[in-house]
Amino acid sequence: MKKYLSLIAIVLSFILLLPVYAHSLDADGVYEMDNITIHDNPIGVAMSRAYMEEKTGVIQQNNTLLLQLSFNNTQYMGNFTIKVNGEVVPHDIIFEDSENNLMTVEFVVNSLEDTISVAMYVIVMDLNVEYEVGLLPETLVLIETYTPEKSSSNTILLVIGICIAIMGILLKKFKTS
Repeated sequence: MKKYLSLIAIVLSFILLLPVYAHSLDADGVYEMDNITIHDNPIGVAMSRAYMEEKTGVIQQNNTLLLQLSFNNTQYMGNFTIKVNGEVVPHDIIFEDSENNLMTVEFVVNSLEDTISVAMYVIVMDLNVEYEVGLLPETLVLIETYTPEKSSSNTILLVIGICIAIMGILLKKFKTS
């Protein structure tokens, strides 16, 4: 009986390790995480939160980490600038819906710990505003994995094959003892 419990423990440990591998940010894929807005005063926090969506898109692909920030009520905004660690970085508008006043920008970061700032001109206030975006890595969720040219499914199949081989060896050993 102890032999079967040991076998079950080994199999469960392999099963439990697979999701960690599959959901690590090191794996290429599309992720989503929550964010907060940070400003010097409560009005700035409330306004930035009202115009920026609470979810941040995260894409890890080929050793490049991209963030996607989405905005609403963009009819009141212009001249977006994104800063990473205090430096202005180029960004692409990857989605724009002028009818519903929505927009998503995408830019490269080094890590999820980078300091991110958004600056924009607010038309109705005739004012340039800037606030920080705080990422909440503990909320990171895998949405979709990418399958690179050298299929990562081969790696998963290899791990599963090794698990099956180990189980076979252990079963054979337990039967003979």
